[in-house]
Amino acid sequence: MTDLPRSHLIEGAAKRAYLALIAAERGSDVVATPEIVVSFDAEAVAGVERELGLRFDPAILLLFSDADVFGMYDLDLAQLPSLRDEAAEAGVPASLVPLGRDGHEWICVERRAAAARIVVYPDDDQSRTSLPVADWLDEVVERHLHGSEPTDAERRALEAWMAKATLEVRLAAAERTPRSPYRVKHPKFGEGVVQREEQSGADTKLEIDFGEAGVRVLLSRFVERLP
Repeated sequence: MTDLPRSHLIEGAAKRAYLALIAAERGSDVVATPEIVVSFDAEAVAGVERELGLRFDPAILLLFSDADVFGMYDLDLAQLPSLRDEAAEAGVPASLVPLGRDGHEWICVERRAAAARIVVYPDDDQSRTSLPVADWLDEVVERHLHGSEPTDAERRALEAWMAKATLEVRLAAAERTPRSPYRVKHPKFGEGVVQREEQSGADTKLEIDFGEAGVRVLLSRFVERLP
């Protein structure tokens, strides 16, 4: 379902909401970055899309970026097929594709629609909430990243940056570098074995087997290499 390569500029409310999120998470350093590129392995995305029987809106793929806060929702592209099975056992309708979860709430998209909308489905009742991905991102900032009020100067700088900066979702063939397995440690998932490395721009993505915590794909800067 995904052609190689593919690039999408994110505009409008989704762009503003995502830029506001990473600015709240990373601070003033990111405001000096004129181009924000969120890169994915196109073959990996295509495989997940085939497995799930849908095509992701590019704005939805932002939820699988390296923003730390998304870890609270277990948003992991590689884990979506197994998450689908878990959600089905919990009673989530087949019309919804789960992307992650927050306690007893499933973060989903509708299978039939390639729209940039999030469906929040609680597994303890039959109610659901559908909202644009931009609104969901705003809620994430409000719930988890709402710190001290910015000064007028900081607010003006943020607004100017969000107006001028570009936000691109890029899917292309990843450059894989085979390495011998080595061990790392993550604050949440514990110790694991690195099985694969992928160069993604200036970052290195690691595919790590954490045993009972499963196989995760994380940026190398979020783990500590063990001797």
